[in-house]
Amino acid sequence: MGETYDVLIDTVGQRRFSSQEGGPDQADQQQRDLGYFSSFPGPSGNRVVIIAGARDMGLAQMAEEAVSADALAAMRKGANGADAYEALYDVQGVRRSNFNGRMVLSAPLHADRIWSEQRPVMQFPPG
Repeated sequence: MGETYDVLIDTVGQRRFSSQEGGPDQADQQQRDLGYFSSFPGPSGNRVVIIAGARDMGLAQMAEEAVSADALAAMRKGANGADAYEALYDVQGVRRSNFNGRMVLSAPLHADRIWSEQRPVMQFPPG
């Protein structure tokens, strides 16, 4: 995250990505937003999928990409076919309506770093 929740920083490529959808002063003008998708194996062999956007336009675009076989294949291909991967989209739109999006980054995730060892359940005193 950057200095606000509307800024994402690619720490590997040292690139910054910003959403413009947050401001009311340009509501009728075309704006850019960010969309995020991630897929990785869960701790019990299940599949975890994250569909997110910095704002509404990004989320709407990623919902469309998540049900597109071609988009999912492109994300995975961009991550060198990894089973655990993430992708970032640049989304264009107006007033919370997305028009189109393009993938700007796709990379493998280290799924073994996502899940920590199981810790014992903590017991809290009543009250």
